[in-house]
Parts: sequence; C-alpha cells; structure tokens
Amino acid sequence: MIFRLLRVWLSGEPTSPIVEPKARPAMGGPNFAPMARHGARRSLCYPHPVMNFANELRRKSIHAASSVFPIAYWFIDKRTMLLILGPMLIVWLIIEALRHHSPTVGGLVKRYFGGLFRDFEDKALSGAAYVLIANVLTIALFPKEVAIPGLLMLSISDALASLVGMSVGGPRFLGKSWSGSAAFFVSAAAIALTTLPDHPIAGVIAAAVTTVVEALPLRWRHFRIDDNFSIPLSAGLSLIAAMRLFA
Repeated sequence: MIFRLLRVWLSGEPTSPIVEPKARPAMGGPNFAPMARHGARRSLCYPHPVMNFANELRRKSIHAASSVFPIAYWFIDKRTMLLILGPMLIVWLIIEALRHHSPTVGGLVKRYFGGLFRDFEDKALSGAAYVLIANVLTIALFPKEVAIPGLLMLSISDALASLVGMSVGGPRFLGKSWSGSAAFFVSAAAIALTTLPDHPIAGVIAAAVTTVVEALPLRWRHFRIDDNFSIPLSAGLSLIAAMRLFA
C-alpha cells in the first residue's frame, strides 16, 4: 500500500478505480500510420498525465527541494560544492541520454515519473537537468554572495510563481500571469534582502530584473531558453551590476 501511494504521488495516477484504455488501433488501420509517424507507440502505453495543479505541486515540491544546494553552499567552499554537483550532473545527463534513446528506459521513466515531466521534455532536456546545469554554472561563475541568492530564487521563487500563477491566474504579464510574477518578485526580493542585507537596493533591482526574465518566453533561433537556466544567471549578473552601481 505504501509503495502504491508513493507511485501515485510520483506519477500523478488517479486514485479512483483504473479505467481500461481504449483498444490500440489495428496494424495498418486508418489511424495507425499517423500515430506511428509521431512516435505514438510509447505515448499510447505510458501517456503523460495532464499537468494539473496536483502534478505541478509534485513537480515544484521537488524543484523547491533543490534549495538544498545553495543552502549547503553557504557552509562549504566553491571547490567542494562543484565536486559534489559535477558527478551528479554527469550521472543525470547519462539518464537523460538513456531516456531519449532507450525505449526501455524511456518507458520506465514515463510510466513511473510521467507526472513530473512536461510534454516538450519528451524531445528536450528535463527541467531537472537544467537545474543541475544552472547550479554548476552559477557556482562556478559568480561569487558565493551572489550565487546563493540567485539559486534560491531559482528553487523557491520559481516554484511559488508557478503554483500561485496556476491557482490564482489573472491578467497576463509578458508570457506569465501577473499573480505568478508578483509571487516571484516578492519572494525574490525577500531572498535578496535576507542574504544581502548590506545591499538592499541592489537586491530589489535584481529581483525585478529576474522577474521580467522569468516571465519572458526567451528563445535563441529555434532553441527555447529554459527559465531554470536563465533565472540564476540573470539574477547573478543583475546583482553584480547593481551592487557596483550602488556601492
């Protein structure tokens, strides 16, 4: 029973009685060819659950748990932190490669953790991969006093923005909802003021800049820039610029 509940929490399965799926289209039938062309064989077996609030809550709970990295970084040096995160990133990238190129691994991941993935992540890196990449780059590129608030904005402010935006909604701000962006700004400003009490103006400016970056649907050519990547980097750059400007 415990394992069943854990599986439901991770995969987003309904707790109501299981409804048998519709019969698979017959080989060579009128609906088979289009489905085969779009790789529907695996999605028919293990479709992604709808990204409703319950699934988003599970996803963002794990996202917020990544705050353990900047919190740990508060107590240890840069080299040690990178020695911890580097192998984790390598292992995760191997899992990502297997997820995309091994039908067996891809099917298992989708079956047991499908509720934690968005549809576009079927053909792209997952948000978790971008979180690890962003942690490594932010810690490697920025001073500790800048990297820590930037990574906390990624783990906490981004999670709050998504959950508030989905539950409250409201008018749009750039590519996101006003309510979600407001939650992001308030929490990001609180993080910056708490971790950088000697630079309040710089903290508020960085929170505002990062809120705008988080809301923008950023792209470079045909490549979608994931906000898990852009949030801590924009926070770090804007913090350094504002701290120098208002020193």
